[in-house]
Amino acid sequence: MNEPTQSMFDGERSVSQLPATSPSEEAAKVFGILKRQKRRIVYAVLISTGLAVVYLAQAVTRYTSTAAVLIDSKLAGLSATTPMEETLIFETGAVDSQVLLLQSDRMAERVIQHLDLTHNQSFLQPPTSVIGAIFGGVRRGVGKFATLLGANPALEYDAMPPDLQRNVVVEQLQDDLKVTRNARTYVLTIAYTSYDPGLARTIAAAYAAAYLEDQLESRFETSRRASAWLEDRIQEVKRKADAAERIAQDFRVRNRLTEASGRLINEQALTDINAQLSQARNDLNVVKSKYDRLKQIVESQAYDGSSLDALSSPIISSLRAKYLDAFKMNSDISARLGPQHESAVRARKEMNEYAKVMFQEVSRLLESYQSEVQIASGRVASLEQAIEQTRTASDVDSVAMGKLKTLENETLTYKNIYTIYLQKAQDLIQQQSIPISNARVIADAELPTRSSSPKTLLILLVSVFLGGIGGGCWAMVREFRERGFRVSSQIRDELGLDFTCYLPRLTEDAFLQRAALDTERTGTFKSTLKALDITIEDATSQFSESLRSIRLAVDYHFGMKRPLKLGVISVFPNEGKSTIAKNLASLIARQGESVLLMDCDLRNPQLTRSLTPTARIGLLETLNGSDYAAEDAIVHEESSGLAFFPACARGRVPATGDLLSSPAMARLVQELQQKYSYIIFDLAPLGPVKDASAAATFLDAFHLVIEWGATPRGAVADALATDPAVAARVVGVTLSKVELDKLELFEAHSMYGYASSYNYRYYHTPLAAASETPRIRSWRDRMREILQWRGKAAN
Repeated sequence: MNEPTQSMFDGERSVSQLPATSPSEEAAKVFGILKRQKRRIVYAVLISTGLAVVYLAQAVTRYTSTAAVLIDSKLAGLSATTPMEETLIFETGAVDSQVLLLQSDRMAERVIQHLDLTHNQSFLQPPTSVIGAIFGGVRRGVGKFATLLGANPALEYDAMPPDLQRNVVVEQLQDDLKVTRNARTYVLTIAYTSYDPGLARTIAAAYAAAYLEDQLESRFETSRRASAWLEDRIQEVKRKADAAERIAQDFRVRNRLTEASGRLINEQALTDINAQLSQARNDLNVVKSKYDRLKQIVESQAYDGSSLDALSSPIISSLRAKYLDAFKMNSDISARLGPQHESAVRARKEMNEYAKVMFQEVSRLLESYQSEVQIASGRVASLEQAIEQTRTASDVDSVAMGKLKTLENETLTYKNIYTIYLQKAQDLIQQQSIPISNARVIADAELPTRSSSPKTLLILLVSVFLGGIGGGCWAMVREFRERGFRVSSQIRDELGLDFTCYLPRLTEDAFLQRAALDTERTGTFKSTLKALDITIEDATSQFSESLRSIRLAVDYHFGMKRPLKLGVISVFPNEGKSTIAKNLASLIARQGESVLLMDCDLRNPQLTRSLTPTARIGLLETLNGSDYAAEDAIVHEESSGLAFFPACARGRVPATGDLLSSPAMARLVQELQQKYSYIIFDLAPLGPVKDASAAATFLDAFHLVIEWGATPRGAVADALATDPAVAARVVGVTLSKVELDKLELFEAHSMYGYASSYNYRYYHTPLAAASETPRIRSWRDRMREILQWRGKAAN
């Protein structure tokens, strides 16, 4: 292929790329998947629903009776005042524990004993469903087989010991029991299910009664155990209190801790001595003050009035009065008669005598005060020594007194505990006399009027849901396993090639054999298969219109170039390439072009067998160097003027690729292109042989035919990747054998193209519409009209 043509081809490929898909297109793809897999989904739903119906038809009807018990939030025992009594408290969080209690073996044994269920055949042998009977038979068969192999045989119920029978009944009873707590309340719901509604009510009521009885017994037993425990503790505390009191008394006597008015004797004595010391120190201070003042008067000889008044002595006061009288007389006489007067002299002499006597008296007083100071000082010192001795003894007594207080506090503690335990014991005795349960029945078990299982509506809905899920999984598996090409975007995205058209699948009638012409005698041919003459007999069909798309695509790529050599190829056999090659050649020939169709599938010449089954000369004979010319082998189609060059292979032909790449083939093609404007080659598939690669040397282009939904995408990509000479010349891809009524399930926009029922107005013929029923087309017509009306309304 020349360079300008290739660049034009590449440019067209870039223009043909689709933009990114919109959300509506993605949704359409999803709906397309559901639509094309709807049969699997419906089958799965029907199967699941059928199984549910079968199960419901053989299931045993069961009834559920319920009773409701309210647990009070009061305490079930003592009101805890100390940490050691916390175990007697019934807390709100223990409600869940009551659920487990109702489900326990203990409650089951109470019910069994009350109702004598170990001998109740109606309870022991309930009816079973067909499925249950089958499983039971299988289980018994497996058990017998295991017994034959040496395992211990399973015991029948009647042959079991009583303990084992009771265990079996307990398990059977618990299997049909359900105890739940209503939300976060204190209400417990007891539900029992049985095939007999009367038995269900009886067992549910028995469980409620057994629970209340157990609560009473449990509370009584708790009080009894608490009483016994308190009795032991009372005796123990009493012994400890007596022992502590004896120890405290012995300690007091041993340490001679005698008290007076709540205080120790040493402490009282210390207080008294401190008071005496304080008084002695005050007296010492007074005497010492007088002594110091008198000593100061003696040393200074200051006998003025104020100083002598402070002495408070009657003798000194008398002498001082006389002294003052003599002093007054001296003053008066000296003032009147003069200081030398005899009376004044005598007065002064008396003053001196009185002063001398006062000095002697003061001196005597000084000695008396000194003695008092010494006596007071001695008394203070004596009292201080007594205080020190008393304090030492008091400290020793204080330590002993502290130990005594500790012993007395311990004794008091034991006495208080003893008093509390006595009060609690009296309370427990009162509770044992009148036991009250902390639970009560708020809803009695009633006879059920409606069955609880099987839940028909729920089972059917679940079966439909599970069937839908199973069908969806089945559909997903099929979608993931989808390996073929379904839509045009896959051709462009995965192969990078231009998509040309969809070719509808032909009916089986088109491939029925019909009478063949004698090619050698007449020089003309007519196909023995109706499928090879569609463009002649049904020129307005959709099949013919699709083939015109192939011709237009080729002409678009190559323009007015003539002659044009086109090879029709596929990856695997039986993909419809020969049918397409023949009809395309006939279509172009009917348009007035000189067209030659060459059957180059030398190992499997289907066109030769269908068009010229009686021909004896063909391509092989021409290339083998015989005397036959090309014109001797070519025959013509009378209705279209198409020239056909048969292969005429008889048996296996080795090395066909060598023949197609030989110089003889090149000369033959060079000769034929002088006479024909179109030469169409029907080549062997790419997968089995490499004939197409050999023919690439003289061909202008290839057209690739892929069977819709059948040819694996990986196989096509691998075949093109391993043969780049062919891949570089592929100008278009056609999807053959397309079921147009299913195409819109894979490509939403195809409803406006190939699969649109409106298009049948242009090429509606029996052959073109053979794959679609009028009912489907009518339904689609209505849908298209609705969509079209909505589009116009929106605009």
